[in-house]
Amino acid sequence: MDELTEVERKVSHEREAPKSSSRPTASAATHELDMLMADLSDFKLPPQAQVSKPPPPPQEEGPYARPHKEPRIKSQISNLDSMIGSLQSNMNRQGIDTSSKGTCAACDKPIFGKVINAMKRVWHPEHFTCSQCDTELGNITFYEHNNTPYCEKDYHELFAPRCAYCNGPI
Repeated sequence: MDELTEVERKVSHEREAPKSSSRPTASAATHELDMLMADLSDFKLPPQAQVSKPPPPPQEEGPYARPHKEPRIKSQISNLDSMIGSLQSNMNRQGIDTSSKGTCAACDKPIFGKVINAMKRVWHPEHFTCSQCDTELGNITFYEHNNTPYCEKDYHELFAPRCAYCNGPI
């Protein structure tokens, strides 16, 4: 719940911040959306074990059962969805397209900001990384082996033929 309040506080603070002009530029609004999406991607709901669940109802003899009350987590999710929905509608009113550009191949979350198209999939730039050393591959040469991305150094180290004399990659 504290994380949800923190996100709400950040969003309301960003809305109240004085702007140099009456209408923010598209790049500033896009940056703001990217920052919010980054904050939301770090948002974690409490583990199920920590959520207080109501005790199971006593078993009754009749053919009908009593409905269970859902844990409070549902209201937190709907509140978060409501915040994202209102942010998207506000940005649409300012002429900024907030439609998803696809789903990230690494994290399965929608992509709203910058996108990397590689290996017939779409990625968040921070998630398109070398599978060996986690170097971001968005702006450098990368290699693919068995549908897995590698930076140039790791690819040659792992898959290049070896010199018979020094055993280094050729």
